[in-house]
Amino acid sequence: MLLRKALSLFRVLRNSPHPLRDLQKRVRENWFSFSSRLRGGRPFRYQAAPGFPFACVPASSSSRYIFLHSYQEQLEAQAAARWLRPGDGGVDVGANVGYFACLFAAKAGREGKVIALEPSPRTFEFLQQTVSLLELPQVALENVCALDADQPVRFMAATSELADCQQSMRVDAAERGNFHEVEATGTTLNALIRKHQIEGRVSFVKIDVEGAEPLVLKGASQLFDPARLPFFIVEIHQEALGNFQFAPRDVLAFFPGQDFHRFIVPRSVSDATPERPYGIPYAFAENGELPCNCNLLALPRRGELSARVGGLADLLPGLGA
Repeated sequence: MLLRKALSLFRVLRNSPHPLRDLQKRVRENWFSFSSRLRGGRPFRYQAAPGFPFACVPASSSSRYIFLHSYQEQLEAQAAARWLRPGDGGVDVGANVGYFACLFAAKAGREGKVIALEPSPRTFEFLQQTVSLLELPQVALENVCALDADQPVRFMAATSELADCQQSMRVDAAERGNFHEVEATGTTLNALIRKHQIEGRVSFVKIDVEGAEPLVLKGASQLFDPARLPFFIVEIHQEALGNFQFAPRDVLAFFPGQDFHRFIVPRSVSDATPERPYGIPYAFAENGELPCNCNLLALPRRGELSARVGGLADLLPGLGA
């Protein structure tokens, strides 16, 4: 068996344009497989970048991927880690297995409070396992969809591991075979903020809901108090927005330039260019073309939290201009 694995590895490396990187990947994957079997497939703790306790749930493809390859949105995670302060309140909408929720919990501490929303029943179980293993009482879990109204909704939950990051209320017709409909509770962020009593405490909001971002923002008017505008990280995925008959402008309308410093981080390798490389931030231009998939980073220009902006100046070029 060992000889067979060695021969297989040799063939892969011989034909690879990046043999060292692929060797490291194979070593990580084999070590994970071995250690997971020793643990009987049980979740385990480890230290994630940028330096906070996290958990791997082997039954979750997303959780396995993060453990093996690290979280892809490192620039966004670094910015969030610098922004957060002990005692802060925050919201993670579309939490998946809880990377941002756990990062927030580590930086805000036991006196902080984060609401983590995940509507998929199966993914919510993985999120519960993660938070339980890490013993994070400051993380409030909600198995709901964030919307612009309180109402039940039909949610497309993944039946394929490859589709678990595309779960949403609506999916592309060509991908429907990877999902099945489940009934979910829909509510607003306004209602959840009141429920968990974090009015006036929210400093950070992450929203990644595969096209429903304008609905989430419409139901979150409390977060747009000019006296305390938080730091937002919001996905803009043009194809996913199109499933809801939305466009990027429907997200950007919530973040006018007079209120927010706005940066775009491309998350689509296919349309990266020298002017906007993958994973690197650039300042948003009103008439500029957006990548098909990117994150919007919106930092307050005014209000009490705007004083924190200077701490991110080396990460976000032109910040403060």
